[in-house]
Amino acid sequence: MRRSSEGTSGSSTFFAKALSPYYPSRSDNILKVGVELSPDIAAFSDVEVFDKLPQLIEVNQNESIDVIQKELCSRWDLASMEDYALKYTVRSTAYLTEQNRHELVNGDILNLTFSPAKLSDIFLLWLTSSNIEDQTRAVTHLSSIVSDSFFSAEFIRKGGLHTLMDLIENNTFNDMPLSQLLFTFQGVIAWSEKGWELPSENLLIQISGIVVGRTKYEHPRVLSVAMSILEDIINSSSRAALIRQEVPFESLVRHLENSDSIVQQNVLLLMNAMFLKSVPPMRFQIGKLLYSSPVRNALTNNILRNNVGPELAHQLHVLQQLMLNLLDVKARTPVLPGTTHEEQLHEFCKVISEKLGNSFSPSSTRKSVLPNSMYGQKLGFKHPNDLIEDFQSPPGLLALHCILYFHKVHFEASFKIILENAHRTDGRGCPYIQTCTALVSTLMEVLHIGELPSDQSEVYYEMLFTEEHPFEEMFCRCAVLLNKTWKEMRATSADDVSKVIAVVKEQITRSLLKAPRTFQDFDKQLKMHNYPEISEFWERERSMKEENDFQTPQIQELRSLLRTDIISMVMKNRLSALKIGTVFAKYSRGSKGHREKGKSWSWRLCPTEKFLIYTMCQEKAISSSDDMEWKLPISEISHVILGSDCTHIKETRGKKAGDVYAFSLVLINDKAMKDSYNFVAPDVHTYNMWCDGLMILLGNEMVSPEFKQEFDLWLNIEIRLRLLELESVDVSSEVPAVPQEPPDFDNIA
Repeated sequence: MRRSSEGTSGSSTFFAKALSPYYPSRSDNILKVGVELSPDIAAFSDVEVFDKLPQLIEVNQNESIDVIQKELCSRWDLASMEDYALKYTVRSTAYLTEQNRHELVNGDILNLTFSPAKLSDIFLLWLTSSNIEDQTRAVTHLSSIVSDSFFSAEFIRKGGLHTLMDLIENNTFNDMPLSQLLFTFQGVIAWSEKGWELPSENLLIQISGIVVGRTKYEHPRVLSVAMSILEDIINSSSRAALIRQEVPFESLVRHLENSDSIVQQNVLLLMNAMFLKSVPPMRFQIGKLLYSSPVRNALTNNILRNNVGPELAHQLHVLQQLMLNLLDVKARTPVLPGTTHEEQLHEFCKVISEKLGNSFSPSSTRKSVLPNSMYGQKLGFKHPNDLIEDFQSPPGLLALHCILYFHKVHFEASFKIILENAHRTDGRGCPYIQTCTALVSTLMEVLHIGELPSDQSEVYYEMLFTEEHPFEEMFCRCAVLLNKTWKEMRATSADDVSKVIAVVKEQITRSLLKAPRTFQDFDKQLKMHNYPEISEFWERERSMKEENDFQTPQIQELRSLLRTDIISMVMKNRLSALKIGTVFAKYSRGSKGHREKGKSWSWRLCPTEKFLIYTMCQEKAISSSDDMEWKLPISEISHVILGSDCTHIKETRGKKAGDVYAFSLVLINDKAMKDSYNFVAPDVHTYNMWCDGLMILLGNEMVSPEFKQEFDLWLNIEIRLRLLELESVDVSSEVPAVPQEPPDFDNIA
């Protein structure tokens, strides 16, 4: 290492502008970096730093770091070279070691500061001092450096971790210093080999006491760090059982009412960890507590009503997903014969039967078999002779539970749907049980029930925190929507269930995207996203997809190849229309042509396409070719005047050009238009046919809007037909390379 240059100003301005980094090649081992003496040294010793000027040095990556540090200490007259070490300042604050020195690049700025060993000695001296100010100063500095693994490993080696645990057990600090001590303890223990197996049981009980309120520490920072420690233990240690014993889940509910967002975030983090790691029986008890009114009120009034940040939103997502996943057990449980669930199904059918004017036969020996299978069909059972078969596979018991809840809590709405469909005689009745079962499966899919919470998602639905039975309430509202959509789609049979469910799923998904805060808001969104709106959206989506698909080079080339054939087909259509003929109101010839009242004439193209033939006729009566008296050779027509440019139409003010269905045939050598033929088509279709047909006969391109529409329509149809065989084939957007020609063609016969 050699000195490249030496600054002439103070360290506060020498590197005010960072050097532009230069990334060397593998063979370039000489780097130019700046080095400053860390001002923190003055806080830990009596070394003067203000007169130590920054250095611009060349670092040889093949030299030992100790050599570089020794040279710097020599320049700055620093004794005990082993007490110092270099740290990064640009991309991180880690110590420069032999393991990470490859990250050093040209233009980096380093700090020369005390080494981990020296700092550990200083901090341990302060921590073991009888002076509370020294101890407080130590934990303040430690909390900002424990993330460095190099320092923490040295601090642990010198016994620093045990010193921290002693300070916690001795209740040395409170409030902010205690939060810094706990944070330092958590950071250091993360680098120890034994991890959370190392602390004593009394220490963990003491930290648990902070969370449950036994120690009376209510400072937000203390609470949040203590919760974070317990969450770490539950997720990564065998000591989790001790934490669950010392921290009952219900003791965490009070912290949801804390106004500090960090406390709210950490208590949700701890609740989610305890919820996720608990065994199934305990998980259902936790779920029951979370759905209780006090917890829901705490969530809605203290957390959801405020601005929810990304991390807090993620914790709410995890909590809601874990709560909903409790339903997955019911969904995977079939309804078995001889159980209370079968009795409940039987009782439900009996009540509905009586309401509909029917009853079960008392002599029926098997309760799941109806004496009249028609009744089972009226209710929409898939297996009307064995009702529990409809609840064997997922969603199983959950589907039955939702149907019974709808019947019990919203009886009028439920029975209205059943009554409406049971007595329909037009064959359009909605199979109630089948659609309800399919709806439960759809809701499980939309809400991702049975899936683990996402590691990144921030999606949660506030309305699901507002009800004791949110899934069931959501089902009831969607069941009403399903019946409405069934009628709007004019569905007729059980074969249409999947089609209707697909629309309902889209309606639910689009409504949830609006983030309704209450179920009343959800109802409004469901009404807005009706079937016509969903159908229109799908049509737009399909059109956009087709439009994008048709932009690939292969499709564009196919379009160009088919263009001539499609235009030829449209031309034949236009000429055929002219050969059929049209009756026009008669206008006198010439540029000042006027309407001749009560007169009409019939015009058509002759089969040879050489003449236009015409004659006087009755209105709306097209004359045959044999009745035509006069003919106009195509070769005598100079050009055609279209629309509002025609001189025989005077009352065009206020009309758009496309609303004037007039055209004139101008003859050759008739510039004054004394002998022009004047027409007004009866409608826009006839006008377009004759305009395009005349353009074809004169050798010009067709110009009508109808031609453009028909051309695109038939071209797209032809392309779709040709692509039918490639329905499941991914057509690459890249044009395949054309292979080189062979050296000879001898193998070609």
